[in-house]
Amino acid sequence: MLLPWVVLLVILFWIFFPRVGTTHFHSYVNEVHPYSGLNPELWNLFVYHVNGFEEQVQKNPQLASEHLYRAIDAVKDLALYIERADDGEIQGKMLEITNRMGLEGETLIQQTVLEKGLRFNPRYLNDTILYYSQNGIDDPNTLGTNFKATHPL
Repeated sequence: MLLPWVVLLVILFWIFFPRVGTTHFHSYVNEVHPYSGLNPELWNLFVYHVNGFEEQVQKNPQLASEHLYRAIDAVKDLALYIERADDGEIQGKMLEITNRMGLEGETLIQQTVLEKGLRFNPRYLNDTILYYSQNGIDDPNTLGTNFKATHPL
C-alpha cells in the first residue's frame, strides 16, 4: 500500500527536480544562433561541442572540459568572421557569451569533480572568488562574522 505512493513521490521528484545544469547550458546555442551565418562550419562545430559537453559533464569531466573549451573557441573564431569594421559591438556580445559559458561550464564541471573526488584546473574560474557564509553566497562588500572565502583548486 505504501510502495506505490513512494514510487509516485520519487517519480514526481525526478520530473520536477532534474539534475542541475545541463538543460540551461543549451540556451547558449540559442544566443549564438543569430551569428551562425557568419561561418556555418564553425556553427556546427560549436553545436557539436555543446552537445558533447552536456553529455559528458556528469560522466567524464575531463572530456567535458575539452568540449567546453572547443565550443568557446568556436564562438571566438566565429566572431572573427564579422566583415564590417564597425561591428565591434557584436564581437563584444560574443565575448561576453563565451565568458558566461566558461564560468557556468566550469562551475558544472567543478561540481562533478568535487562529487567524484577528482582534480580539475579551471581557466575561467581562476579569476573569481566565491564568497560563502553559512547561509549561502554573501555580498563580498558586506563581510559578516560567518565569512569564509573559497576558490577553486
